[in-house]
Amino acid sequence: MGLLMAGCGDGGGGGAPIDDPQAKAAATDAAQSMASLQELKANGEDSAAVNNVLSSYSSLQGMALAKQSAQLKAAQLPLALPKADPSQCVTTSGGTTTYDHCDYGGSSINGTVGVSGDHVTVDLTWDLSSGGQSVIVIMKGDVAVTETSVSGTLAYNIKVSGSNALTYDLKSDFDVTFDGNRCATGGYIRVKQSADVAGVGNVGNFNVTVRADYGPACGDVVVR
Repeated sequence: MGLLMAGCGDGGGGGAPIDDPQAKAAATDAAQSMASLQELKANGEDSAAVNNVLSSYSSLQGMALAKQSAQLKAAQLPLALPKADPSQCVTTSGGTTTYDHCDYGGSSINGTVGVSGDHVTVDLTWDLSSGGQSVIVIMKGDVAVTETSVSGTLAYNIKVSGSNALTYDLKSDFDVTFDGNRCATGGYIRVKQSADVAGVGNVGNFNVTVRADYGPACGDVVVR
């Protein structure tokens, strides 16, 4: 089985700009997702706010698609957290919200969201295992977020065991500034995604790095 490698060797997401409207749109979405983490800071008990962490994954993954083949794009994992009432499984103390086996549509979330001033930490594990297929998503973040800026890191590890075994690692670092409408006007987002998807068709492994630079005007973005 041949291995399909995409975008290897560009460690900082360098190279020529990618003239692709979809790549630019994904980078714009990623910046907006980063801005939405402001809501998580405001209420770590809100399931919709926690879903912003997953929305950020989808947007960051969309950036990584700019350097992937059609086969690799087909192997991507969409993630969306079902709506739920976490009142029976969530406790908050001293700025730390703890999720203890919270049931989200048959899946469960464990871990913590910590808030201290403008600083937010995320350490959550989402278990979607069912029907003999094990799916574990680990989400970790260390973010400083205000109305006009967001900086820090978000990382996601996804492991699927069973007939379609695969492992994803997506790591991001960012430092973005926004105008009053939460439109990015400066800074960058860098995404590094690697995976072993040998269990999905004839795909194999891949490793990509993509960087988006924003500004100086709202809507300006260069993806490399």
